[in-house]
Amino acid sequence: MTVTNLQAGSSRWSSVLDLAAVHRAARRLEGFILHTPVLESHALNLAVGAKVLVKAESLQSGGSFKFRGALNALLAQEQRPREVVAYSSGNHAIGVAMAGRLMSIPVTVVMPHDSPAIKLAKVREAGAGVVFYDRGRDDRNAIAEQLCTTKRALLIPSFDNADVIAGQATVALELINSVQARGYSLEHIFVPCGGGGLVAGSCIAAGHAQQQCSIIAVEPLGYDRVGRARRFELPERNIDTCGSICDALLTAMPSRLLLSLSEFNALGTSCVDDDQVAYAVRFAYQEMGLMLEPSGAIALATVLTAPQEIKGKLIGVICSGANVDKDLHARCLVEGRFASQSPFNKTPN
Repeated sequence: MTVTNLQAGSSRWSSVLDLAAVHRAARRLEGFILHTPVLESHALNLAVGAKVLVKAESLQSGGSFKFRGALNALLAQEQRPREVVAYSSGNHAIGVAMAGRLMSIPVTVVMPHDSPAIKLAKVREAGAGVVFYDRGRDDRNAIAEQLCTTKRALLIPSFDNADVIAGQATVALELINSVQARGYSLEHIFVPCGGGGLVAGSCIAAGHAQQQCSIIAVEPLGYDRVGRARRFELPERNIDTCGSICDALLTAMPSRLLLSLSEFNALGTSCVDDDQVAYAVRFAYQEMGLMLEPSGAIALATVLTAPQEIKGKLIGVICSGANVDKDLHARCLVEGRFASQSPFNKTPN
């Protein structure tokens, strides 16, 4: 596990995606989304030597935070779209499918052929059509854009969209508000990072905190696009978008909107390997009663490695999703190695 730049910036996050946009999203979503609980585990606090408050967004409708961003993007439209298209490895597809069903708008999603069965089943259960693609060969963006042209549909990206990010930001907003209502102030919030939409939203929401807290983006080892952009000041494309158990986080490039945040360079970053993620899935299930998919457990995985930076501190952790196939979850619950099977089992540059 590596952590870089764990200090909060000297000024608040600012961009065209401001806190007012997040509050507008929160008002739009009221009554449609669940205000997921913030949990504290004595076993977790004892294991890491810190006070950890876990935002259990895995309990959200659809099994992940993605429903928030998808629904906000639809509700924010001035004119009702005739049809919607999205591309996703699964959770965003579920969110868009559910939002479309709620608003009686037809949805088509572009998904990789190796999507987890539980995610595919939830998409179809919500009534969306599915177009498959090959992760290693096909360009999902091009497929989605062609579908939009053919169907005259609205495209809802999974992370690089202001309305999507504003909706996703309500996760961190709820966490911060809940902690402040208890009389506390968070020092750090650890956030799963794939495309970076949830991280960008969390950065904006952190501007709401009475005492500024830093956001730590947690990525799979070897797929750390945001971490590399932080270190080298230049975004790099992931050559591979498969090979980790964190299927929901394996995007090729990070969000341009995240990279455009005025204080992106203050963002903290972390990497963990698949073994550490599997342990976090196991810990969450056995010690906290939470069913997490690997991608949803990755921020918890970083905390469980007990970096010295968090000792004695008050931190928040977003557990973002629960859509995991039973066989993979079962493998995480028993001793076994995942990282050794990955070609990216190495320390990042």
